[in-house]
Amino acid sequence: MTTNDTDILRDRTKLQDAVSQLARLHFNTIYPVVWNSGYVLYPSAVAQRTGIQPFVRRGLQGQDPLADLVTQAHRHNLLVVPWLEFGFMAPPMSELAIAIPTG
Repeated sequence: MTTNDTDILRDRTKLQDAVSQLARLHFNTIYPVVWNSGYVLYPSAVAQRTGIQPFVRRGLQGQDPLADLVTQAHRHNLLVVPWLEFGFMAPPMSELAIAIPTG
């Protein structure tokens, strides 16, 4: 599951519907993106220690999207495996790259 061009991971109702549909379709594992374009999808201790805590994507209802997904998935006996989209890349014009330049 990605955050590109969709808010399913961040919208509690859409997430609940998506997880239910995946279970009905007999999926057994969900791979959610937890890092994308310089943002993490959960309140990361590493992000906080390194000063990138402001770059955490919260759910549209203020929730921790990854915790919400794990809760929903486990209700349907689905496994959740975190996925790093594009590794640890941050696009040069992302808010993170602008706020914390390297080099």
